[in-house]
Amino acid sequence: MWLGWFAMMTGFPPAIARSFVRLEPGHVPQFSWTVFAAALAVTLAWVWLILKSERSAAFRSVTFWAAGITLLWALAMTLILSWIDYGKSYRQVAQALRKHIPENTRCVESRGLGEAQRAIFDYRVDLVTRRAEVRGDTGCPLLLVQAREGEPDDIGRGWKFLWEGKRPRDRERYRLYQRTDTAVRERQ
Repeated sequence: MWLGWFAMMTGFPPAIARSFVRLEPGHVPQFSWTVFAAALAVTLAWVWLILKSERSAAFRSVTFWAAGITLLWALAMTLILSWIDYGKSYRQVAQALRKHIPENTRCVESRGLGEAQRAIFDYRVDLVTRRAEVRGDTGCPLLLVQAREGEPDDIGRGWKFLWEGKRPRDRERYRLYQRTDTAVRERQ
């Protein structure tokens, strides 16, 4: 963990640094004294435990194993958490989506959007969607579709493409459509 973090921060060793960049392209690591101090404290506590344990202790191997797993988890949650979060977070997708939603939009219809994604869009950009799967045609001026890459959206006529986005390395993609004027006239 320490070597991976060092490679992310400095670019050395280059092979390990390239692996981090390849897995999460676009991530820019930032140094934090708080994170560094917490990771160092946990590592020093682990070293102290290893050095001070009695050689004849009955549960020595179990203690070392548990301490090692705890150390790995603590280092992952401190040193490389921002890297993990970058690849798993919907923050960038939600913010990019928000930029493409016209002001004064009352509602957004969704198709194929999971409950977790609906919740994260509500949390991140205050976007509450109406599920077309439950309500049918909601009459909303915008439509957000979640599908896998290569799958057609099957939204029918009357929609104009506005935006497409996805998380890095993700197979799910999100597309935003706007009702065309002709579609609005046909509904009336």
